[in-house]
Amino acid sequence: MAVNLVVGTNSYIDVPTAQTYFDDRLYSDAWENATDDNKAKALIMASKKLDRLPIKGVKANYYQSMEFPRALETDYRYWQYMSLTIDAHFYGYWYVEPAVTDNVKNAVCEEALALLKGVPKRIELQRQGVKSFSFNGGMSENYGNGKNMLLYSQEAREFMQPYFGSVSLA
Repeated sequence: MAVNLVVGTNSYIDVPTAQTYFDDRLYSDAWENATDDNKAKALIMASKKLDRLPIKGVKANYYQSMEFPRALETDYRYWQYMSLTIDAHFYGYWYVEPAVTDNVKNAVCEEALALLKGVPKRIELQRQGVKSFSFNGGMSENYGNGKNMLLYSQEAREFMQPYFGSVSLA
């Protein structure tokens, strides 16, 4: 059965648009070698992962099914000068994104690629709370607290950084 990807309902980006992103990206073999159904599944799963992140703001529209676009509380006095150069939508002290940003779409692509590549064992160990690991008493690794493992892709985390605000994931 074909995967039913619906932008704005279960994904932030469709397969053809994601393909455009990957056309300009190095080392995207896992994406290129995946079937269209697996690409769609990866985009849906990556979008769901982004929706579970502890991000600032609220949904731009209460009735939207996904977390983006966002309404972000801001200091209007600062942004009134910036509105001359950006597509700004302000309601009181809230900046309301008119659409899902490229950062979010790019983060979905990067996380989908990481999912298609497969999750390395060391990341799974960190997510499970393992602090250190040794192999036959020789090689060993020590891990942090694993908070930054909410997303597998470092690139996706970097694209999402503007939404973290005071929320620390590192």
